[in-house]
Amino acid sequence: MPYILIICVLLVLPWTTHAILPPELIVSVGSNLFSILGIFVVAVVTTYSVSMMLVRQGYMVVRRHILLVLLIINLVAASLVYMYIAKQEAYMSSLQSELESIKNATTTSLCQDGETNCVDGREFYGEKYTIMSEQVLLELDANRIETSSGSGIFNHYTFLHGSIDGVVVDDYATILATTSKPVPHEFVQKHDIHTAVDGSPRNEYDLVLEVGGEIVTVSISDIEGDFITRDELYYTRVHSVGSALVTHRGATSVAHVLVEKTYSSAADLGIFFPGFESTDATTAQFMLWDSEKNFYLFDKTEVHTPSIYYGSHTWLLYKAASGQLEKSFAGVYEMTTAGYEMQWKIAMPDFNQANFTLTGSRVYKTQEGRLRAEVIGTIADTSGERSVRGVAYIVN
Repeated sequence: MPYILIICVLLVLPWTTHAILPPELIVSVGSNLFSILGIFVVAVVTTYSVSMMLVRQGYMVVRRHILLVLLIINLVAASLVYMYIAKQEAYMSSLQSELESIKNATTTSLCQDGETNCVDGREFYGEKYTIMSEQVLLELDANRIETSSGSGIFNHYTFLHGSIDGVVVDDYATILATTSKPVPHEFVQKHDIHTAVDGSPRNEYDLVLEVGGEIVTVSISDIEGDFITRDELYYTRVHSVGSALVTHRGATSVAHVLVEKTYSSAADLGIFFPGFESTDATTAQFMLWDSEKNFYLFDKTEVHTPSIYYGSHTWLLYKAASGQLEKSFAGVYEMTTAGYEMQWKIAMPDFNQANFTLTGSRVYKTQEGRLRAEVIGTIADTSGERSVRGVAYIVN
């Protein structure tokens, strides 16, 4: 009799094949199927246990009636299961259609008519914030990249480095979402980007971060899109310098901030270019503010392996406290070590003959050929000598 029950229920349950769905949907379906299987197993075991008990007691007539009732109950339960699965199928079909519409709306290709040697692009969006006040030095690097070209599903992965009151901060978080806009996850409790009404690059940003169990809020409202540093469709990057209001432990202070916005219609060509993993290169980048609130950025990269996608370069940015903007492609960089102390000398001749002498004051990230450190020192130019502070980023 138990075998008849099993066969009846199996005949009622649907046996359909579904298209491949996103990972989060597969997990959801798996959970539902496990729940259904659990109900089915409980029903069968209960039926079998009751029938064996009645056999031992010898109530054959009563047993037949009870088994008939249990069979009806199992058939009704199986019908309800079928209805539930059908409803889930309709829901997943609707969601799949929605994902397809997203895919059709966002698919980007670098292929031209008749061209075969081209790249179908995964979209990429990113914001990197370098925030520096007397007590707070944070680098929040928030990125979103499509899982596959035109899928409309984005892997949001975020890095947080720096130090607060001398305590090193190092964190990482990731989540999948069907939007390219930032979504709260783990230590990122809020990441809002407010686009200017007039469509200009004067965006405003609101961040709420959980750092070491404490809340840090950051409000940025004076970004103007100062420098376009990459201007290809498959790799667009804008650097902006401004100020931020940082609240930590109930105290609010004004901080320097550098916002780097990145967009790519084909990240596998523009950002993670062919041969990216095997490229042998050394990069030294410094983001600096002097005591008069002038900003300097120095980036020098030497590529040791030939690549048509990525070459050696030197570029510098300068934003005066008055708002004056300058770019340069000439600069000299030298690093020395004295014991455990790192020192750098940087010359930026196009920016008032500026010469920097820097020392690493606190290293907050060392991993796999990457070094991130807070630096302090002096700048000497045509206006005299003054103090300077900022961030060094060295990558091998």
